Amino acid sequence: MAGVSPDGKSVIAQVRSIPGGNSVPVELMRVPLTGGSPELIFSMPEWSSSNCARPPSTLCAVGEQTGDHKQMIITSFDPVKGRGTELARFDLSPEYQTNPNNSLLWSISPDGTRLVAAQGPEGPLQILTLRDHQIQVIRATELIHMRILQWTADGKGLIFSNVTNSGSEIFHVGLKGNAKVLWKSNSGNCYVLPSPDGRHLAIYDWKLSANIWMMENF
Repeated sequence: MAGVSPDGKSVIAQVRSIPGGNSVPVELMRVPLTGGSPELIFSMPEWSSSNCARPPSTLCAVGEQTGDHKQMIITSFDPVKGRGTELARFDLSPEYQTNPNNSLLWSISPDGTRLVAAQGPEGPLQILTLRDHQIQVIRATELIHMRILQWTADGKGLIFSNVTNSGSEIFHVGLKGNAKVLWKSNSGNCYVLPSPDGRHLAIYDWKLSANIWMMENF
């Protein structure tokens, strides 16, 4: 995963060491947009993730599982100075304890004033206001197995990809819980990323194509 720092000077990327597998920490790196060598911000456990708000907000944060996989901790960070203060903790569903190799579902609102998080792939969605720590809970009955959770560009809704029994879908959910399907796919690997201007969606989808031959007397 990668994104641009709020000041627009660096790409923030998570670098994983394939040979080491889950035993090797993930390195959060910054890479100057003008070119140059990557620099380490800090290391974090496997299956962690980072996210940044958009200017004029300067908020960046990282989401990590606790050692017992019962909670998700959201901690602020500065792309140059490193880790900051803890912003929030959210309980995780029991499936993280049996299978911790699940991506955490959370995101910072574009203006940096709120966090959205889900306990697990089946929700519910929780929106935390960072100023007063008020929590709004959104329960979307359509959820079966959520994979990607994002804010819309205007911060007035959420977009996520959802695995269904017949494939996958991309949903838009308003802050009052009203849900709408934006895209349907026959594959179970459909991902989405809203454009900064709110006018487009980048959709990753793939389908497997294969031929089958019958062989006799082999």
